[in-house]
Amino acid sequence: MLVFSLIKGIIQEFDIARHVEDLFEVTFCYFPITFTPQPFDPRIVTTEQLKAGLNECLSATPYFAKFALPLLLEKLSSNSILAKKDAMETITACCPSYGSSFMPYSEEIWTALRNEIFNESSDELAQIALKMLRAVTTELSMCVSIGGLEDAVEQFLKPIVAECIEYIQSPDLKHARMSGMVLMTCAVASGYPSCLDDVDFVTPLLGYKNEFIELFTGAIMSNECRTLRLAGIHGVMGFIVLRKIITEADVTLGVQYLVSVALEDPDTEIREAAIDMLGSLALVFPGIIRKHVLPRFIRILPASSKMNQGSGSVDEDHLLSPEYVLYALARIGVEPTLSELVVPQVLINIDSICTGKTQFTSAEILYTMALLEAIVRLLRAKATLRHADIPGYLDHLVPHLLGMSIYPTVNEADSSSHPMTSKEALETIAEIIRIVMVQSNASEQNTFVNAIFHLFALGNLSILATYKPEYEQIPFTPLHSDSRLSQQNTALLFGVVVETCRQETTLAVDNLQEFTATMAEMALRTSNPTQQLAMVRAVATIFNKYNKRDALEPLLSKTLMPRLHEILISRQRENTAPTPTPASTPPVISSESALLMYIWITKALVLSAHALSLTLLDELLTLFSDRALGTIAANGFGVIAGDQPGILNKETFAVVRPLHKQRFVNHCVPLMLNGVQMPGEETPTRCNFLIALSHLLQNSSKQVLQAELATTHFLPVLLRSLSSNPGEIFASLALGTVFNLSCGSPELVKEHLPALVPLLLQFMCLDHEGINPIQIRVDALKCLSLLPTIISWKELEPYYAQVDKELSRVLDDHKRMVRREAVECRDQWSKIA
Repeated sequence: MLVFSLIKGIIQEFDIARHVEDLFEVTFCYFPITFTPQPFDPRIVTTEQLKAGLNECLSATPYFAKFALPLLLEKLSSNSILAKKDAMETITACCPSYGSSFMPYSEEIWTALRNEIFNESSDELAQIALKMLRAVTTELSMCVSIGGLEDAVEQFLKPIVAECIEYIQSPDLKHARMSGMVLMTCAVASGYPSCLDDVDFVTPLLGYKNEFIELFTGAIMSNECRTLRLAGIHGVMGFIVLRKIITEADVTLGVQYLVSVALEDPDTEIREAAIDMLGSLALVFPGIIRKHVLPRFIRILPASSKMNQGSGSVDEDHLLSPEYVLYALARIGVEPTLSELVVPQVLINIDSICTGKTQFTSAEILYTMALLEAIVRLLRAKATLRHADIPGYLDHLVPHLLGMSIYPTVNEADSSSHPMTSKEALETIAEIIRIVMVQSNASEQNTFVNAIFHLFALGNLSILATYKPEYEQIPFTPLHSDSRLSQQNTALLFGVVVETCRQETTLAVDNLQEFTATMAEMALRTSNPTQQLAMVRAVATIFNKYNKRDALEPLLSKTLMPRLHEILISRQRENTAPTPTPASTPPVISSESALLMYIWITKALVLSAHALSLTLLDELLTLFSDRALGTIAANGFGVIAGDQPGILNKETFAVVRPLHKQRFVNHCVPLMLNGVQMPGEETPTRCNFLIALSHLLQNSSKQVLQAELATTHFLPVLLRSLSSNPGEIFASLALGTVFNLSCGSPELVKEHLPALVPLLLQFMCLDHEGINPIQIRVDALKCLSLLPTIISWKELEPYYAQVDKELSRVLDDHKRMVRREAVECRDQWSKIA
């Protein structure tokens, strides 16, 4: 690679006119590249890198053309497939540099390419040959034409086009398909892209417009093979987007064909292809789609009165399910002028199901969920395209959905069966709020957040646009632990608003510290897990985003965390379940609730690199010995180390300090390793340390872990623990940790093969005492299967004979799952051998 970079530098920086042949000879002598590096060795350059380096040298100057082209064309007649492949790829790379130098060799080029394209001995070679044909055609099309003489590209293409047309006129011949590919390749090769529109230009395709339309629509409506019909759909799409050929009437006709296919074709793949095409056309012709497509889909959406109560489908005279129609609307109606029609219509359908009723069929509940999920899909697509109209949904869509989910909870009638109060519906509405909030700026968020705080903190329903006094029959107190269950669940919607606020957004409370303390207290006392998690995450978010200039430090450091710590320590002292209290006294705060809040606040502080975060991590580690809380605390490290969707990440504007993950890992790994090595029979405690360590491995990058694992001698410690007859749970966790470590740090594993391989062989076998349960045997085999994919044969060769011998025993294991893993393991080792 260094030689190639030097040669390229000489060509670019010096006048080589008098030394072209000498320089070419010292370069071309490397062609073709036959070097094969040792597998899985990251220090050695790859074959592809060498080929790319050589091609850069050969294509660096047009002076090489007269020497290189004869030799490369000679390689095209070789019997070696690799030599042909390399020669075609090199010529393709050299095309921009060599230009008109190809003209004297045009006949030889087509003869060589013709053999590879029409023989179809290798599909890969045929595709590479087509790429070369396109590259050569493109370069020749840029050659200057001399008056009275045939263009270079015309001279090159004339025999090619004549031959291909002859084949196409006899479609029964085997070359017809590839002839079409050749003509397409030549047609798309163009040397002159234009940024100006020639008003006098008339495309040659105009005279064939009707024939093309008839051809493509005929293919769509035929009963022939799926491939032909898909080609017709793509043809209609391609023809519609051509400029200066298609009129609005033609576009409308093509769109109507696609709609017919989308609504009536029995083939799922064909229907989805038509939907995709309509979705693409909607971005180009939204007016036509709005007028001719959306109404047809909207008309067949069922109203509540037409739902089939047995299946949740539409009337029997229509075969399309509501879910499919909604999928199509969400795919087609993304463009702003279309979504402003689709979203209100979906809301109308939800209203028609939910208004004025207290009892609902299962079909109506499923249909309501499908309508909400359609809005989510549509908004996600709009968010991907960063549409500017998304924040506007805070003014109408979100308040409407909030009203529909809140009004049933303040009605005296039981709202437990209402479709809009189910946990699934509330989670879907929360996702809608999250998408819209993330796309809104601080000013747009402020107005909405102010209304939300009045609604959820003060119970003021009058801020909802659809509010009527008769709707409010009981108070709305969703953040209280003694409110109606359906009201408590709506705390999920309040939580997602807080979670997605920007740091500049103002929370509409007089005293943020008092409000946060009240929220924390209610979260600790509630017995509703949905309400509790929503409020805990909201509290953690506030500590992460709004603790500016230590504004919340008195609450955090002097009140809340010491209190949580005391609850957890008292549980450790008791080491028994708390005694139930009489119903007349306030509910006792459970240690599980305190631990949940402790974990989430620790995550918030770890992300912001708060000084208190390391102390909180240490205290969490001390809980691993607790029988009831140890496993919960260990799994809490998955929450702390992992990227939780939709909360406390950069997407939701959390405070995320640089290098916070390194700080976290460097602090925790040594302490966890000490826990794994604990002497004695406290296997549950050691398992908890291993669970936490596994979470760190799964949620930390290789770069973050590499140095720490090397300096702490992590793998030797783990292997010693495995060799000391651990319990089943510990062994399974340890093997899973070895697997994760092998995926992320193969260099570290390679150093300890002498200890690792015998242990894996030991654990994968069922010995005479019947130990090594099925899960441990499977885990060991998975680790052993992984080794040949990450470590070179040179390193594994000393172990091959023993591995092969032991695998032959495992192939007779009485459990099919173990035998299957053993077969896979043997295949992996045989490949590398």
